[in-house]
Amino acid sequence: MKSKWVLAGALLAAAGAANAGEFSSTVTATSDYDFRGVSQSAKDPALQLSLDYGLDNGLYVGAWASNVDFGGDESVEANLYLGWAFENDNGTSWDFGYVRYLYPGDNVDADYDEFYVNFGYVGLGLEVWYSPDYGQTGLETWYYAANYDFELVESWTLNLHAGYNTGQYFKQGWDSGPGSRDGSYFEYSVGVTKTLGNFELNVRYQGVDVPTIYEERGDILNSESRVIFTVSTTLPW
Repeated sequence: MKSKWVLAGALLAAAGAANAGEFSSTVTATSDYDFRGVSQSAKDPALQLSLDYGLDNGLYVGAWASNVDFGGDESVEANLYLGWAFENDNGTSWDFGYVRYLYPGDNVDADYDEFYVNFGYVGLGLEVWYSPDYGQTGLETWYYAANYDFELVESWTLNLHAGYNTGQYFKQGWDSGPGSRDGSYFEYSVGVTKTLGNFELNVRYQGVDVPTIYEERGDILNSESRVIFTVSTTLPW
């Protein structure tokens, strides 16, 4: 994996000779680190930080980190990513990328890769995410999502989201008989975002179509419906 990042760095260095680059960083505080309907912080608050570098031609690389709680030795999740995003003259946009999920301190190596394609047009976003080896289980996963953002009044935005998790990982171990579910699940959220100076405040209701996705131990990997509050700001101001 290291060779991929060395190659990516070389490509960006070469492209930077003809394209001005820009650094940015986003700091986020949230009441619960939710990932596709499942709490990654045992329903406790999380502090998250990203560092991004983008070029005028749409190439970008970045790193993101958050505290997590899965009931084990791990306490941090780190993501490394690279991609290419661009917008066409007709208003459509595309984003192609790759993410490496890392869990330092985990006594069970669960680091994994995921690839994504995002499409956008006038507030509508469609996403497809694919992992060929989710959590180093040897099983693949697919995630499909649709998002719609609509400005209600100045500085207030309505956020609608729906996502579907499926693939071999989620289907394993489930009874495939008539009337049974295969482990795939649907998650959704409805929220509003308020822009206040350099900050964005968001509150959303997060839900799933099944009461339990993983075997829960108290609040660990909890998937109960809940309200989540988030405050974020992007630097430089």
